[in-house]
Amino acid sequence: MVHGICQQLRKTKGPSFAEKIGYPSTFKLETPRQLFLSMEWILNHLIDKFDDKNIDKCEWYDFIWTTFRLIRRKITQFELDDLDAVHMLEVFTRFHIFSAHNMSEFTSSGFVEHLNFENLGKCLITLNHFYDDFSRRSIHCENEAEFRAYFLLYFSRSDIMMTVTRFDPVIQKSSAIQFAVKCLSAIDSNNYVDFFKLVQKADFLTSCMLHRYFYEVRKMSFQIMSKAFIRSSESLKYRKSGLKKLLAFEDEDELNEFCNHIGIEADEQSVIFSKKNLIEKDVPPNRRISNQLIEYKRKSQSLSKIIGKKKA
Repeated sequence: MVHGICQQLRKTKGPSFAEKIGYPSTFKLETPRQLFLSMEWILNHLIDKFDDKNIDKCEWYDFIWTTFRLIRRKITQFELDDLDAVHMLEVFTRFHIFSAHNMSEFTSSGFVEHLNFENLGKCLITLNHFYDDFSRRSIHCENEAEFRAYFLLYFSRSDIMMTVTRFDPVIQKSSAIQFAVKCLSAIDSNNYVDFFKLVQKADFLTSCMLHRYFYEVRKMSFQIMSKAFIRSSESLKYRKSGLKKLLAFEDEDELNEFCNHIGIEADEQSVIFSKKNLIEKDVPPNRRISNQLIEYKRKSQSLSKIIGKKKA
């Protein structure tokens, strides 16, 4: 399966994208070695082209997504259980985390968000099993804490501590796990102020993971404010500049779109809370890239280094 418009591109162009980028035809993905070499080639020759203005990001994503998915299936088929298999899955996971944020504005061009999250979840589950198995075999994985933390941020909303207690004590005490627990606690306790402060402190990929919660946290904050403000019989106004900063909206256009989506009135300068306001929608509007809170964090590093790093 390929995505939306990307599917049309493949039908009309066939394998031309692979030819255009020089992807070696010798990579048949028929041996464990070929799986690893294919992944490394993508890291060394294609990942950093995301920022190339001449490359179609939809094609870029679709080619990598398709290739990584095939490799992941081959890992299962070949029953691989070594550190190379772990490293490949870690790379695939980081790719999907990056894409969850940085491809979020390309849904109209063929990016299918729920399929990206679905494959991210599959990668995390497989990695979790690998780490459990390697722990029983006394094999150390350099990045276990990093990916256990991603696992928490993806799956563990209702039983955070129950999940954490299953980890090795050293992993439980790691800064990555402790930070993930703080983030989830902020969400579950409706502490939107702490949540966005934590996003500000988070590293780039953790920020990308937290991006999926922005709509939920913002909507929850508006619900809290509505209940607090509408005790008065009159409408109450909250200046947009304050809300934009408090809830990390990229600009007033994003704030206006959010208000319109959930049924909150707004004028030129303020958001208007009143008893007439309705906050009903669970489905978020199209997500937007957060340059001020997330994207700026990767400017000093190449994408291949972020996605392909072997050590935490």
